[in-house]
Amino acid sequence: MGKSALRRWIRGSCSHLLCLGIYHAIRASAGSLENPIGARDTILVVAPHPDDETLACGGTIAAAVASGARVVVACATDGRLGGAAHGDVDNLVARRLDELTLALHALGGGAVELVAFDLEDGRLAESLPALASRLEEVVSRVRPNVVFSPSPLEPHPDHRAVGEAVRSVLTPDRAQLFEYLVWLWTQPRTWLGRRGATVREVGGARRVKIDTAIFRRAKSAALDAYRSQRGESGALAPRFLRFFPPTVEVFLQPAGYRSSTPLRGPEGSELGTQDGATTMRCE
Repeated sequence: MGKSALRRWIRGSCSHLLCLGIYHAIRASAGSLENPIGARDTILVVAPHPDDETLACGGTIAAAVASGARVVVACATDGRLGGAAHGDVDNLVARRLDELTLALHALGGGAVELVAFDLEDGRLAESLPALASRLEEVVSRVRPNVVFSPSPLEPHPDHRAVGEAVRSVLTPDRAQLFEYLVWLWTQPRTWLGRRGATVREVGGARRVKIDTAIFRRAKSAALDAYRSQRGESGALAPRFLRFFPPTVEVFLQPAGYRSSTPLRGPEGSELGTQDGATTMRCE
């Protein structure tokens, strides 16, 4: 290994360790809220691309199905940019839809409803009116009381666009909103930029850690369905998957969308209802 390659490896390793440290610090700061998803709930998971729903919410989807809740997954894009080396665009789009269908079956055994918007991957920021319109149609038809979507803090433009569109459609009186991170976990420049503003925004949000350990096999099987994305050079490389363990999933609740249930810390001390973090156990 030459000197320049060694320097790149050291920088990459340090950046990865920094991001892992931030992830584990946010995850470890969670308190506790015994409030599992129940049979009366209707869950909507909004994913920018095929695989985001499993990465961020796979265990939660499996838990919701097991509890008897209705679960709907809305996937915004066709995933055409997720690996051009796998063949022409049409074949890749069809393959990613097949993988999404298999992943949802692994999580819910056919009980998860899929709505595919088929908007063009990588161009959601240019399609915000169409995206918001499709989301409004789904929310009006499904009438969810709990929604999971990407955070507008995400550095990926498609993720950010979905997060902004969901907030524009979903007023706080319509549902509780839980936002997830995918690419932000892995971006040291985003964490350290803006004079640490991103760290303060995430750290100051109400954080929700959902314990999904008993559904780890379902989530692992769902991730295995995305074969076009696996491998050392794929989007779902082993280093990347360290931020998405099958035993726990981390979310943020923006102000105005929070439940009034008091939060409790690891030792049972009450943390209040507005800020801090919480753990929901899905059993």
